[in-house]
Amino acid sequence: MSTFPDGVFQYGGQPVGGGRYEAMWGNKVYFVDYDNGTTGAGGKSPSNAFKYLQDAIDLATTYDVIYIRPRAISDVTAGSPSAHLPKSTTNWSTTSTQQGLSLIGTGVGHSMSSGYGTLLQGTATAGATPALYVKAPLINIENLSFNRGASTYNPIGLGAVGACVAVKGSSDLTSYPFQNTFTNCSFWDNDYGSGSKSVGLYMDDAWYLTIQDCQFIDCGYSIAIGATATVSQGIRILNTDFMGLAADIKCDIYSNGGVANILIANCSFNHVLPTGGSPNKYIMFSAASTGLVANCWTGAAATTIATNTTLNGVNYSQLYGGNNIDRMTTS
Repeated sequence: MSTFPDGVFQYGGQPVGGGRYEAMWGNKVYFVDYDNGTTGAGGKSPSNAFKYLQDAIDLATTYDVIYIRPRAISDVTAGSPSAHLPKSTTNWSTTSTQQGLSLIGTGVGHSMSSGYGTLLQGTATAGATPALYVKAPLINIENLSFNRGASTYNPIGLGAVGACVAVKGSSDLTSYPFQNTFTNCSFWDNDYGSGSKSVGLYMDDAWYLTIQDCQFIDCGYSIAIGATATVSQGIRILNTDFMGLAADIKCDIYSNGGVANILIANCSFNHVLPTGGSPNKYIMFSAASTGLVANCWTGAAATTIATNTTLNGVNYSQLYGGNNIDRMTTS
């Protein structure tokens, strides 16, 4: 394993997906360490790291890289690690001009045990923003776990249910969030006393976004797709696990505005058919949607996985003794 002079790997993490190395050539690398960093640090080395992630985001420009160290935990068997918290009652947000920015956790990202994960938890003060708001194109996010905190963000058409992460252009839609990538990340709903399960990842007007090797846990809607100004298209959801109690889940992958040429492949819907409220589906898109669902595993018969007449594919439903093969043409 390579070790950079600034000690990127001394904490045990490394980029595993599409990490941006442009920062090695003229741009900047920043470090965030909640337990050992300070607000007045320069953030240019692990020994002089920022305490708060937003301080690094505020300084970052095109193709910069931010490494985020996991919080200290005393017992790796005790469950979730301590979380990075926002600097104030305002959640994290990029700007629409920070294209190519990379946010990389130096922990494990996600695993069946959450020890050593780099967890970002939204503020405990209710507010109409997601825990992380991604507004620019070409942003790369790796090895991070997200918890919505008390977010009351309103994904269009779903109510003020909150969200862990939202990917959407700037308010005037002068910047579209195309070709963003999420790799080895976890999105989970802590319910924060609201009684309403939230959205794990919400995207709106998003083109060519990739979600790979990720995990969604107990979200009302794991992935929700909107179309305010343009139909989202070219989205890839690959090798991703959808987990949780069926009574908490309404739909794992949902679009109320249509989506074009989506690919959902090699994913596991590791629960029985959702019963948390309408639509109570694994996947549901509007009739205008197109794409392919292939080689996915579900906890119930595959005939119940999707509602759409043009989203087709072969699915293998093997968990919990479900049916073996069904065509994806239910309506």
